[in-house]
Amino acid sequence: MKKIFFFFFLVVLHTVLSAQIRISGNVVEVYSQEPVVMATIYFERANIITVTDAAGKFTAEIPVLEPVRISHVGYETFIKTIEDRMVNAYDLNIYLTPANTIFNPVVITSARADFKTPLTYTNIKGEDLNKYQAGEDMPMLLAFTPSAVVTSDAGNGVGYTGIRIRGSDATRINVTINGVPYNDAESQQTYWVDVPDFAASVDDLQIQRGVGSSTNGMSAFGGAINIHTNTLEEKPYGNISAAAGSFHLFRTSVSFGTGRIHNRWFLEGRASKITSDGFIDRSFSDLSSFFITGAYKSDHYASIVNVFSGKEKTYQSWGGVPKDSLETNRTFNPYTYENQTDNYTQTHVQWHHHFYMKKKEQITLTFNYTPGKGYYEQWEEDQYFSDYGVDDVIIGADTVYASDIITQKWLNSRFYGAYIQYQNELSDAVDLTAGAAFYQHDGDHFGKVVWSAYAAPFGYNYEWYRNDATKKDGNIFVQTNFDITDKLLLYTDLQLRNVHYNFLGLDAEANNVEQAVNLLFFNPKLGVSYSFNTRNLLYASVARAGKEPNRDDYTESSPLSRPAPEILYDTELGSKLLCKGWQLQTTLYYMHYINQLILTGAINDVGAYTRTNVPKSYRTGIEIVWAKTFFEKLEWEANFSFSKNIIHSYTEFVDNWDTGEQENFSYSNSVMAFSPSVVAANTVEYQLFSNENPEGQKSSVLSIALQSKYVGKQYIDNTTNAERSLDPYFLTNGILAWTLSTTAFSEINLSFRVQNVFDHMYESNAWVYRYVYEGTEDELNGYFPQAGRSYAGVMSFRF
Repeated sequence: MKKIFFFFFLVVLHTVLSAQIRISGNVVEVYSQEPVVMATIYFERANIITVTDAAGKFTAEIPVLEPVRISHVGYETFIKTIEDRMVNAYDLNIYLTPANTIFNPVVITSARADFKTPLTYTNIKGEDLNKYQAGEDMPMLLAFTPSAVVTSDAGNGVGYTGIRIRGSDATRINVTINGVPYNDAESQQTYWVDVPDFAASVDDLQIQRGVGSSTNGMSAFGGAINIHTNTLEEKPYGNISAAAGSFHLFRTSVSFGTGRIHNRWFLEGRASKITSDGFIDRSFSDLSSFFITGAYKSDHYASIVNVFSGKEKTYQSWGGVPKDSLETNRTFNPYTYENQTDNYTQTHVQWHHHFYMKKKEQITLTFNYTPGKGYYEQWEEDQYFSDYGVDDVIIGADTVYASDIITQKWLNSRFYGAYIQYQNELSDAVDLTAGAAFYQHDGDHFGKVVWSAYAAPFGYNYEWYRNDATKKDGNIFVQTNFDITDKLLLYTDLQLRNVHYNFLGLDAEANNVEQAVNLLFFNPKLGVSYSFNTRNLLYASVARAGKEPNRDDYTESSPLSRPAPEILYDTELGSKLLCKGWQLQTTLYYMHYINQLILTGAINDVGAYTRTNVPKSYRTGIEIVWAKTFFEKLEWEANFSFSKNIIHSYTEFVDNWDTGEQENFSYSNSVMAFSPSVVAANTVEYQLFSNENPEGQKSSVLSIALQSKYVGKQYIDNTTNAERSLDPYFLTNGILAWTLSTTAFSEINLSFRVQNVFDHMYESNAWVYRYVYEGTEDELNGYFPQAGRSYAGVMSFRF
């Protein structure tokens, strides 16, 4: 009851201030003369923000005359000086020029949500994403978004990294790049290390929390990250960027754009190189990538081709640090073999076709192909020859049963498919978007023994297993926005998704046999939003999503013990408020899971540890996000999340090494692993100095920023035992940044960042295995410490 009261208190919160000058006007697109809806009108000195309504109109009251900044995703920002003769003029017209967002209209109306869509989301512009980045992976750049918790195996944000949203891990967060699925089809993981420095090519992205809108690939089962890269610039440009930091971090990046050529053609590109030694011992990263975009655009057709690729070599640091070493040797790495590395190359090809049929009617057709190939190499001690399918070694009268060996586990994959999407404004009150997609993943999994202390049994590059798999994923969806009245919007989104997976797995007798599963999911979503005005909105939504188990769940179980798909019912109730410079968004959510898959320690009928379905579990909480600009120079953005994440009941199984059996322990109302009850973030930026050119644009800005992040206690298993938990942590970063324009460079950016200013020692991830030996319960574990105080400097030159 207290949370409900607090929620509605925030909904009605606003302050009415006196105003001296009334400004009204219209914002339209310069070419079509169509109104631009939800354009942001910003009076910086007065700290007043408003937005245009459905007719492109706006009204604002300001204390003094000043320049106004008008912006909208998909249009170039426009700055206009308010003159005396414009005061109280209701026919003030502002014309926005579209940016070359060839693909943007489709992305926004399908996978993305806008202001009136009754979904919970956060938008981030590419310039904000890259504001201070020195080569960190994407999750680290999203660390300050609502309900997000990030981690890094190497401890400094480079290499293998991960993000959780509302406690949901990467296998439950759907990621798309220009509408194309990015999650690995089988493991459902998101390997950001395979696309190094990808943020440098991002124009904007949207993070949806909860089930979100229909998307391609696996279901959004707690969150979605929709990335857009296809905003092409009208004028030629070049950009050179370099960064250096602690742990021998170095990043160089070069990008270019030709602008519009012969009124039709565009070409843009980027190449990057990142190296780092990592915070953890030997956790080096050697990463390189490129991104090329070519496009053609006419009045009724647009074609855009993206080719981007990443190559990574990282030393393995995923073993973690034993708990008893955290105080004495926080950088300990259990791996010492010099070539204990992960090596992978992945290339993405996307070809987007955009057909403009009528004024409000569009069709998009996209093809994609993603090949990837690589391996990780490991030193394996005392391996039995029989486990690798070879005979024991006989030396004279002696028989050798085991040996130290070096293995390589390979993956050679191809992911390809297409989707088509149709959108139309059927009337002034109804928008329709419909689409279909089909994708196929071919994965060749195989292992090699590349060295052994006894070479005779293996021979050269001996292959001891091969497991090929094929996964087909198809979906169709229909999405509508129906304006019942000028204030009331009804949103519907219906998706039918089919998954067919062929793989080599175990049967009930533990024999490897070809198997197949076929799953059908119906994922409906319904929402309403009510706009009191262009600055105040309430919304509510209910959604259902189904998700298939991942590869290991299938290959390490038999048809008798195979886990069931997971089902999520998500209810969201939220408000959005813009008032006198304040931006406030509040969300209450309840996510009810049926058959959620968790680790229980149970051994199934083929002797494997796999995830187990728990009948009922839930996540519920409140998220508050706000922003405000004070007296022109001070900007404040913050968010706070409070949640409960409960498993109603489940049984844990613990190996007893003395008896060879398992002991079991029952729990009720236990807290889900890696689901902190409190997550908060805060960013304060102050302009120490600024100059403006005659057009009112800032030509030189010196600013300082403080970022802070709090993450509450996280349990590392589902037993709610404080002995197996990560302590809460509070981090602070400090940034000094200088941006200026010169005759030689259109923009120069210099920044210096101190990460973890107060040198707080903390861990962001861990694993644990419990067992009983000689009558005593003990555990094996691995924790992932993050770096203490560290430094990075960045400089970039744009011309």
